[in-house]
Amino acid sequence: MPHTINRLSDVEYELEVEASADELAPDLDAAIRKQRARTSMKGFRPGKVPSQLVRKMYGKALAYGVAEDTVQRTYKAEILDQDEYHVLGQPTITELDYEYGGGLKAKVRFGVRPEFNLHDLAGVEVSRLEHTVEETEVDEELERMRERDADLTPMEGPTTADSFLLTDIYEVDDESGELTGEHRRDVAFWLGGDELLEDSKKALTGVYEGDAVRVKLVRHDDDEAQIFEVRIKENKLRELPELDDDFAKSASKGSVETLDELRTQLKERMQKSVDHSSRELFEGGLIRAVLSKNAFDVPESIVDMYLEGRLVEFKKQAGDRLPEDFDESVYLDAGWDDAERQARWMFIRDRVVADEGLEVTEEDRMAYFEETVTGDGLTADFMMQYYRSMPQMMRQLDDMLVTRKVLDFFAAQATVVGKDREAIQAEAAAERGE
Repeated sequence: MPHTINRLSDVEYELEVEASADELAPDLDAAIRKQRARTSMKGFRPGKVPSQLVRKMYGKALAYGVAEDTVQRTYKAEILDQDEYHVLGQPTITELDYEYGGGLKAKVRFGVRPEFNLHDLAGVEVSRLEHTVEETEVDEELERMRERDADLTPMEGPTTADSFLLTDIYEVDDESGELTGEHRRDVAFWLGGDELLEDSKKALTGVYEGDAVRVKLVRHDDDEAQIFEVRIKENKLRELPELDDDFAKSASKGSVETLDELRTQLKERMQKSVDHSSRELFEGGLIRAVLSKNAFDVPESIVDMYLEGRLVEFKKQAGDRLPEDFDESVYLDAGWDDAERQARWMFIRDRVVADEGLEVTEEDRMAYFEETVTGDGLTADFMMQYYRSMPQMMRQLDDMLVTRKVLDFFAAQATVVGKDREAIQAEAAAERGE
């Protein structure tokens, strides 16, 4: 059966398949016989319906099935069963030219594993966030904890700069000054916070329960300032708990006894959070540097695989109910570049794993659990047993740990430059074009 293999790019090939009507006839006859054996019709015994009648009823549909089977068999024999092509992803029939009773012409596009030279990061600078949590930051966190545990007690008299207000708010038309009918009930404001505009805070200070005050509020849905009539329902004072050992016991749910112990615990957790963020930011920058140094084509079928995964995840987050005007093709087009980078990183990662013989050991897993357990009765041994009982979770963990080893491989080549938070934020803003 005539066929041709065309090289479209370093990673994309196309198989052209041709078959005449005579070449397709034996398979079509076999399909007709098989259909006849399971066809029932009034006036004929089961399986005894005349072949010509079966052909008339089912011939066209069976012929198209034969045509597709012919293409698939040829693809398997000429591509999959050969050692020449390392095929990745699913093939795509890009053209199927066939009319019942005539010849067949088809094209099948398939991708292959890219061949590329791996470039190292010698001379490339990658930034790493370096920050040691200071006592002032611990003080700020303790204050936030006190605010979360504050009691609200009713106040007599006018509101103050520290009042906590429960209100109903009504939108006001800018031109007429009349209420539009749009309103929300039981909206809470703390005048000591930074949520309100300064002029609005001043206007709401010194008023009483039952008063109505017109102020500008920023709408969360569009960040636009709009005039609202705020009706004061309750005026309360936040009473913060004393910052002492009793507070430490309560806030830590009994895990510490003294305020000093709570400070130590908080500082350790905050530093661990900073270190985690530092690693994530550094790894992201490292991957971008690797991709910048290693540009090569990847099969469209693999990019499509990542795009499909993103779409599935998006649908899941949306509760499997996408907006009526959601345009799937626009969403996929917008994600193409990111999906291509993911695919390219996958090939680079796999290459390093193979070349360097990287693998995850039991010691690697235990070290990870010891690093991540946060107390609350959990231990590294418990986590290890739990993951062993969940094979899929263990596979995901191993995949993450081997990726860390790949990143460490590249980090050892690059020039790592430690920077503070302000410098890291400035870099991120520059990358966004801000």
